[in-house]
Amino acid sequence: MDEVTLRHAPPSEEARIARMVNAYLDEMGIAAPIARASVPLYWRQPSRVPFLVLADGAVAGFALVRDTGEGFLGLAEFSVLPGWRDRGIGAMAAALVFAQFPGPWRLKAVPKAERFWRRQLAGRGARELGGGWFAFNAP
Repeated sequence: MDEVTLRHAPPSEEARIARMVNAYLDEMGIAAPIARASVPLYWRQPSRVPFLVLADGAVAGFALVRDTGEGFLGLAEFSVLPGWRDRGIGAMAAALVFAQFPGPWRLKAVPKAERFWRRQLAGRGARELGGGWFAFNAP
């Protein structure tokens, strides 16, 4: 089993995360110009936190967390790189993100990732809000 950790991404990782976000959005078939353009804000706005997902010390993905300013947190983007999938890394990384930021969350599951997010949120009392959106409280 891989050891999964989160590491706050320093500014030197901005370009890497931007590449990963673009690859993920392309894979999901999502244009998302605002999401692509907002990546640099994770190093400029204190309400946004960029993470690298590490598996056994190697970069295996990313998580972009933001305080929406509306009373809840949002997982703006989250992905495990293709070579690291199907090993439980995504589930462990999601649990680490939610454990680090207890409180109310809103999450939009894109169609290609909806099954993954339904499994991760199953034990969290998540409510479906429609349009792929879920609301839940992290412990």
